[in-house]
Amino acid sequence: MVSFETNDCFLGQDRCCPTITLSTTGVSNSSQAIRMGLYERVDTYFDRPVYLHSEVDEYLFYMGGRSRGLWMVGPEVGLFSGGLANRGDTICIEDVRSEWKYADGSGWSKDPLLKAKCAKDSAGKKIVIIATLVRLALNAYKCRQLIVGI
Repeated sequence: MVSFETNDCFLGQDRCCPTITLSTTGVSNSSQAIRMGLYERVDTYFDRPVYLHSEVDEYLFYMGGRSRGLWMVGPEVGLFSGGLANRGDTICIEDVRSEWKYADGSGWSKDPLLKAKCAKDSAGKKIVIIATLVRLALNAYKCRQLIVGI
């Protein structure tokens, strides 16, 4: 059964990739290697997906702010206590195009080679796209009922 919230009428988080790979060949790998790897979607926070690392207790999540938020990688969802951050204000992490910053022990530095990418192959993407289209169709029908009152 598909869960439904009124926010689903306006936000497109269901189209976000279910599995993300964080990787770099850049400078952040020396101090943040533990945070690189595969992340699976486990929850929602600030109307965006939350991902959990496949091997360690590290989360990839969006933290909202007054005017805009940031994507963060850290040990607890909702706390600014991680080692990777990106000011990209996108619904889906794989759509972020701005540079990542990493904590190096003395502050925050940029790593232009750090990327968050969808980890599913083309067959997996097709299944995700079909499931997303079904969810969106159901949500559009429910949104129409809410707006028009039918």
